[in-house]
Amino acid sequence: MFLLDLLGNVWDPMSRQQSTQIVGLVKRLRDEYPTVSEDSKSLQELLMVVVKKLKQAVDKDVFLPLYPKSLVENRATGAFAFIEHQFWSCIKVFTSHTKPHFLLCFTLCCLFSC
Repeated sequence: MFLLDLLGNVWDPMSRQQSTQIVGLVKRLRDEYPTVSEDSKSLQELLMVVVKKLKQAVDKDVFLPLYPKSLVENRATGAFAFIEHQFWSCIKVFTSHTKPHFLLCFTLCCLFSC
């Protein structure tokens, strides 16, 4: 299916705009087509691609290394700036994907059961 390939290969989970567009599309599909429901196979496949991309984003883009406290407190080392940047990347990923309730619930269920 074209939409699955598009999400799997093109969608950037770090992009709030792209994520908002995808959520709107899924909501419209669910609302306008009676065969697309939370239980339909095609929507389940679509949401599994979303979960896979979210897992990849968390694994690749959201990395917080453990630095000694002295290294973080010394701003000249760059460790503080890196941790701060990564922290805000975490916030961006999670706020981008916690808005739609049905998608959040499905994603959390899949993350903890897969």
